[in-house]
Amino acid sequence: MHDAERGDPPADRGEPGTGGRAVSIAELLAERERIEAEAMPLREKLARRDEVLAARDRAKALHERLFEQHDRAAGDAILYRRALPPRPQELDLAKDAWEQAEDVARAAELACEGTEAALLAKNAEAGIKAGQIRDQANRDMPAACILLCEAYAASLRRAEADRARF
Repeated sequence: MHDAERGDPPADRGEPGTGGRAVSIAELLAERERIEAEAMPLREKLARRDEVLAARDRAKALHERLFEQHDRAAGDAILYRRALPPRPQELDLAKDAWEQAEDVARAAELACEGTEAALLAKNAEAGIKAGQIRDQANRDMPAACILLCEAYAASLRRAEADRARF
């Protein structure tokens, strides 16, 4: 049965999850704002994890670059029958930094294990609220248009009355 057949406008039935009561756009906006506020710490946590992962990747790239340089130097020494170059201390330091970064990255990933799923749920909830806001605005629009049209018609009548007096 359609709303018109039942005799009640859609706004009188409310939104899903509201117990059938009508919900204003302001209430829906406040709810969406609350959801966004709850999602913000999750986004920040994931951003910090991403920074840690990027630092790990940079440490790995540095180690690989230093290792390749040393490997080329050792290869050239063998090719030209020279003494092997000593292993650079920077290579060992880069390896230690990379290993530490790996440990920190593992800890960050464990700490954020359920965060992505929680953020996806919050994003889905915010998307539902956005849809409810759009639907409520669409339901409220005809009533608002009627009020605007009535106000405009009254304004025209006043303007006609003012012109008639002059």
